[in-house]
Amino acid sequence: MLRSLDAALADQLCSIPYNSSSPISLGYEKSSFDGKLNGFRLPGPPLERGRMVACTQVGTKFPCRVPEDKVMLRCFLGGESEETDEDLAAHVGEELRRIIGLTAQLFVHQGESLAALHGAVHGGS
Repeated sequence: MLRSLDAALADQLCSIPYNSSSPISLGYEKSSFDGKLNGFRLPGPPLERGRMVACTQVGTKFPCRVPEDKVMLRCFLGGESEETDEDLAAHVGEELRRIIGLTAQLFVHQGESLAALHGAVHGGS
């Protein structure tokens, strides 16, 4: 689209390297959340984190997006993935166990998490 307006700028933008990532949202009951999170993000050193390149605690960053009795993590794994949501959730769960000691039971993941948490915040289901 930009090429028809400014081919040189389009070429410059196309030359910027980027990496793909696979995002996954994970929801937990706050009462059972036993992970050690300080602040709202968990980037972690590359050797410690494995495939996970970032993880944010959504309710700390945006309190109105998560009910007070829930914890929602939004994690990003480096590279493209053909894995199912369940496989991604299991993989991220294993990394979170190793990095922050999280053993809490996941109650919802990926697209389900947004709908379930939205309903809990706004009184619907």
